[in-house]
Amino acid sequence: QPVKHCGWYPDIQIRLFDKRYANWNLRDLSERVIFPDSLKPVLLDGDILHYRCSTPDEYRKVQNRHAALSSGIIKARRNSVPFFTPYIKGVKAFLECYISKGAILDGPEGRAISRESYRTAYMAYDLARRSLRKKQQ
Repeated sequence: QPVKHCGWYPDIQIRLFDKRYANWNLRDLSERVIFPDSLKPVLLDGDILHYRCSTPDEYRKVQNRHAALSSGIIKARRNSVPFFTPYIKGVKAFLECYISKGAILDGPEGRAISRESYRTAYMAYDLARRSLRKKQQ
């Protein structure tokens, strides 16, 4: 089912760039091309169809990896994660996807993607919280 919202469409990606003027930002979880302030990318007409995953299970596995990577970033930036933080971050991720990014307009698929956003954010903060707590003991 094509997903037109959830922050997935339009998903503008840099596909062509001159390495002399732009570089990959590999520090962020979502790798992207960064340009100096004096340069602006030019959009090309058309769409590239990108199939993120073939099945919901495959999508969940990808999101599990993202949660684990995010957890490492959270641990590096924080000394502790309070007990309630994973819940708050999860609800925030759900609402941002479902309401702000329009997943509500994608029907059952949008709801499922929003639930997965909740689960991924919850899992990232919960993994970080458990790891930091274990480290402090």
